[in-house]
Amino acid sequence: MKVVLLTDVKDVGEKGNTVNVSDGYARNFLFPKKLAKPLTESTVKALKTEKKDKENKEARLLRLAKEKAEKLSQKVFKIKAKAGEGGKLYGSITSQDIADAVAGQSDFQVDKKKILLEENLKMLGKYQIKAKVHPSITVTITVEVVPEEKKE
Repeated sequence: MKVVLLTDVKDVGEKGNTVNVSDGYARNFLFPKKLAKPLTESTVKALKTEKKDKENKEARLLRLAKEKAEKLSQKVFKIKAKAGEGGKLYGSITSQDIADAVAGQSDFQVDKKKILLEENLKMLGKYQIKAKVHPSITVTITVEVVPEEKKE
């Protein structure tokens, strides 16, 4: 019996694939658990429509990510931190601090897990930091760590 898989099924196939399985396996396992549907013209049309919608959504997300990356790469994000002699920071600047700075100084959100920081920033100065805004797009963000003004 030919069926269309609605989810990934181990040792059978991936979502959206048309596979040939035994009648009993389809009726007793795949259909009751809603893992597959019988192959008919309507299911084929529904799958094509779903696939097209998914492709359109991915293309839109990619376009938005490119725009976001372009805007983020043109801006310098300033982070104020307490610093001692020679520009050494009291503490360090983490990926969370960078994510907060990006959110506060622009209209974009960057997840702290997507910021590719090899080690925390421990000195004043400008840094070029990479961040993933999409699985296929990595942007370089410019971060400037400046000293906090002392209160008198």
